[in-house]
Amino acid sequence: MTIFLVVLFVPASVMAASDNSKLTQEEAQLWKEFFGESVAQNSLQKSEATVEDSVNLTGQWIGYYEYDMPKGQPDGAFTAVMKDLGDEFSMTFLEPRNHPSEYVQAAITLDPKRQGKYLSFTKSYSNSDTVIQYNLVIRHSGMVMDGTWRINDNVYGRAFFYRLKLDELKELKQQTEI
Repeated sequence: MTIFLVVLFVPASVMAASDNSKLTQEEAQLWKEFFGESVAQNSLQKSEATVEDSVNLTGQWIGYYEYDMPKGQPDGAFTAVMKDLGDEFSMTFLEPRNHPSEYVQAAITLDPKRQGKYLSFTKSYSNSDTVIQYNLVIRHSGMVMDGTWRINDNVYGRAFFYRLKLDELKELKQQTEI
């Protein structure tokens, strides 16, 4: 009897899911597990497509990172220049250096990937063997990226990026003139 019900309802359920563009991500994951990639992926893409999925991120960015672990570490600031190439991108970072003999350090992205509004990359410094894995989400029509960074299981935290536009700087300058 159970097999009969499954045979009866599964085809109808799959058809309903393929037409339903309002699946949540959790529902889509369940459909994927039971009925395969295509039904879940098509429904999920229809329901979650946003401006952030296709916005071009090329430009100048400023931001900061903070530590979740180890506790008590100072926050850090950075500037970045990004070239958006669609599914891939490149970024060059410039950061203050907390070292007495150096003022700044430069870093680049390795293995950059973009899938819709999600970015991942590894940041590598020119003067160090340290690599940092970033996972970010694009928000606010491509003006903000935020997420997590991780060096290892003992050193990790959160990062915030804000797109800097020349017209905003000019407006700020005008607002501060006397």
